[in-house]
Amino acid sequence: MPALTHHQADLKKIFVHCKALVETASIGEGTRIWAFSHVCKGSAIGKNCVIGEGVHVGPNVKIGDGCKIQNHSILYEGVELEDEVFIGPNTITTNDLHPKAKGDWADRFETTLFKKGCSVGANSTILCGATLGRDCLVGAGSLVTSDVMDNSLVKGNPARHVRFLSKGDPKEIFTNGCFDILHYGHLKLLEYCRKLSQGGRVTVGLNSDSSVKRLKGSSRPYNSEKERKFALESIEYVDEVVVFWESTPENLVDTLRPDIIVKGGDYKPEEIVGGGLAEVKIFNTVGDHSTTKILERKD
Repeated sequence: MPALTHHQADLKKIFVHCKALVETASIGEGTRIWAFSHVCKGSAIGKNCVIGEGVHVGPNVKIGDGCKIQNHSILYEGVELEDEVFIGPNTITTNDLHPKAKGDWADRFETTLFKKGCSVGANSTILCGATLGRDCLVGAGSLVTSDVMDNSLVKGNPARHVRFLSKGDPKEIFTNGCFDILHYGHLKLLEYCRKLSQGGRVTVGLNSDSSVKRLKGSSRPYNSEKERKFALESIEYVDEVVVFWESTPENLVDTLRPDIIVKGGDYKPEEIVGGGLAEVKIFNTVGDHSTTKILERKD
């Protein structure tokens, strides 16, 4: 598509600074492009966008409506932004996972998708091939190497999930157990906790080794509390793991005072420890997934 003419810009109420280089006419009404930016051939920019100073928009880059690309950011070919995406200053994207000065790189080319409403903080780098989910937030100075979940806050090098952003009234969720052999049922329960939290915190009370022995017998646990704690902390649905040494988490619940206590479907609400201090939710057991069932199958 040929470059935008001054007449076309006037008709569409588009502002292009005299020191910007724009090589496409595919620019939506109300968009503003500031000095020293380069918008390459084949790219397309939606309505009411702001392209700051010194921004590079590579060939065939697609930018939706209402996006803001701040100063000195680089969007290389293969990048696509849905509507209302915010790109902070000095953000860099890539499109080659193994860049070399020589040779054909077409077989290494990767695309990157920024979904609607996501935001990227200043001085971040987004490696190609990643999808940034709807309404997610990338903290300033982060290196994104993999997909980011919808409504997730990530930060760091490499960027890691910190918590989900609140979309309503955030809740403090508590669940507890031995979690000796993690299985599908555990993960679905923790996923349920995360959804209930609405952007709040999910805390897991974990029985200590001595507590598990009292409850399950001298042969348990199979995995130490250190190992079980590490495994739970590695799950994206969990914000914090707290080990308790008593047989029940009553004192821990009294200290934390969560909004909601979640337990598996093999419990009744009146049996839940701490039920008088918080709302109780029972998560229906998923199939026959349990540590006991797993051990029976092994035998």
